[in-house]
Amino acid sequence: MNLDSLKVIYKKYKLTKVFNKLKPFAKNSIEFELWPEDEEDMPLGTSKVGGIPDLPTSFQWPEYKGRPLMFLAQIKLEDLVVFDLDRKLPSNGMLYFFYGPEQTWGNKEEKGSWKCIYNNSPTGELFRTNHQLLCKEEDTYEAYKMFFESKISLPSLTGGYSYELSINNSINEKYEEMREEEDYVTINKVLGYPDNIQQMAERDCELLNSNLESSLLENEDWKVLVERSKRWELLFQLDSDAGFTWGDSGRIYFFILPEDLASKNFENVALVLQCG
Repeated sequence: MNLDSLKVIYKKYKLTKVFNKLKPFAKNSIEFELWPEDEEDMPLGTSKVGGIPDLPTSFQWPEYKGRPLMFLAQIKLEDLVVFDLDRKLPSNGMLYFFYGPEQTWGNKEEKGSWKCIYNNSPTGELFRTNHQLLCKEEDTYEAYKMFFESKISLPSLTGGYSYELSINNSINEKYEEMREEEDYVTINKVLGYPDNIQQMAERDCELLNSNLESSLLENEDWKVLVERSKRWELLFQLDSDAGFTWGDSGRIYFFILPEDLASKNFENVALVLQCG
C-alpha cells in the first residue's frame, strides 16, 4: 500500500488532517504473511516462523537462567533486499529470534529472556538443529513460511507523535473505527512503525535501557522520554496468529537502535509484549 492509497482511506473516515500531519514521518516497512508448510519441504535457510532453526555448527543456543530459549523465527536477509528500500538491514546472512522459555513482557528484570542473533555463515554451512532439551512437540512452534512485500508505514496515534497532533476523543474514535474496519493495518512486519495495542511500545524500550522509573516522571520528563523513545527502530513484529498467542491475543515487538542496526550489532535488541 502506498501513500495515495492510505490518503484515500484516511479521507473516508474524515481524518485527512491527521494523515497530512503523519505523512512526513512515513517509513518503508516489510510486511509478511505466514503459510503453513511441511518443514521437510523447506530448503535450509528458508525464512520462517516456528519449526526448527537452521544453524551453523558453531552456534551457541541462547539460554535464560539455565533454560534454553524457544526458537521463534529466522529471516534470510537476502530475501529482504528487494523490499528494504532504505537499505537499513544487512544484505546477507540470517537473523534469528528467540523468546521465553516462559512468557516474558520485556521488563528490566526479565532481560536475557529474549534474543536476536545475526549470523552470516553461508547457507551451505547450516544444519537444521534443535536444542537437546526442546525435543517435545509442545516445545516447538509449528513451522510457517514467510512471504514478504514492501509497504508504507505511518506512526500509530498511540505512539510518540500523538501529543503533537492535538488528538481529541472524536479523532480517536474515528481512528479506531478505521483500524477495525480497514485491512491496511500491518500485523506482521519487519521495520516501519509498531502497531501498538496499548501505549507507545518504544517508550518501554527507552525505560528498559535507562535508569528512569515511569512512576517518578514529571510532565516535562515524560516529553523528554517520548522524544528519546522515537529513536528506537522496529525490527520485528509478530501478532497472535498461526498458533502463536502473546498474552491475551497480543503482539510482540523487537526494537533496535539505528546505530546498532547500522553496525550489525544485535546484542542490545529490546522486546515489548502488548495485549488488550
